[in-house]
Amino acid sequence: MLQIVGHANSGKTTLITALINHLTGWGYQIGTVKHHAKDLEMDVPGKDSWLHRQAGASPVTLITGNQAAVFYPTPPSLDLLLEHYQETDLVLVEGFKRAPFPKWAVLKDGEDPSWAKELVGLRAVVSPKKTKGWPVPSYRLNETKAMAEAVRRFINENG
Repeated sequence: MLQIVGHANSGKTTLITALINHLTGWGYQIGTVKHHAKDLEMDVPGKDSWLHRQAGASPVTLITGNQAAVFYPTPPSLDLLLEHYQETDLVLVEGFKRAPFPKWAVLKDGEDPSWAKELVGLRAVVSPKKTKGWPVPSYRLNETKAMAEAVRRFINENG
């Protein structure tokens, strides 16, 4: 698992989708987990799966002809979520900044990078411009192939 962390509109999703495109093109199976900071109702109020949840079932799984979703009454731990990803080569996690896993920090142009220096498990820094002075590799946001190659090495080293 590799976390991609940063503030809103820093380029996390753009980076993740670029990494997915490269890595799946090389034959890797990539899963993702996206943390959303605000409350969000993903089910349809009044529909059967929503009613199951309201009645107290937990978890509730909704399976359709083209996709499936598992609903929990409260946000599960990242460890529990990762149990759903046993068949992947890597899970890219957007968010969960404080989790103690390997992570890359994505910085906005001109932002104070002090928050990233305090991260546990920092493995790389990504920003619009090349940055210096980090004890880990740093990349520009547009260096997607180089970053994907670094992630490929990470996958191969961490099995």
